[in-house]
Amino acid sequence: MTHKNKFLFYFTCMVLLSGCGEELTTGVTKGGTGNGGDGEPIIGRSGEPLNKRYEIWLPKPASDYCHGVKRTLSFIHPVSSELIQEDQLITIDPADPIDNQIIAQVRWENQSDQPKTVLRSACNDLLDIVERPGSFKADLRCDVETVTLNKNDVYISEEYQYNFIVSTQAVLRHNETVQFLPEENNMLGCDVLEIPFALQNEQN
Repeated sequence: MTHKNKFLFYFTCMVLLSGCGEELTTGVTKGGTGNGGDGEPIIGRSGEPLNKRYEIWLPKPASDYCHGVKRTLSFIHPVSSELIQEDQLITIDPADPIDNQIIAQVRWENQSDQPKTVLRSACNDLLDIVERPGSFKADLRCDVETVTLNKNDVYISEEYQYNFIVSTQAVLRHNETVQFLPEENNMLGCDVLEIPFALQNEQN
């Protein structure tokens, strides 16, 4: 099995079943321009400390459709700042000029024939780091912010930035409290939309 295949196999096991590697226990620092972007630690899944040279695995964008709106989660290359279009395994060297290891954004496109109103909490980011299925963030006593999308309008969020000091296998999930109105097809809410990522020391 090649070096890259070993890494991807280990990552897949961790994301799907959390049963192919050791139990992980510590955290991650979040930055950026969104709510909570002051560098507070967030509990996440982590492993051994990252070496000076390590790898970041980022997949191609993940998309779905919810009440006429196409939702897309994408990663941005931490060195080139280009949008990741295909799965990539990126080797990070000490000389690489990166400020943030994981950079993600949310994109909404109204593909319905009517205007859409997007309701979101002023307290919560559009993305959450998820440790396990069923994680849910309380949304209490928060103002509601709205975005209006006319037909074919596109909304692109600010960049969500995360930094890690330990090896990590996790997913970023679109905030489940966001609503797209009016609803269509008698569907309540949206399906889960998430995108995995991993940071891992090079395997010898």
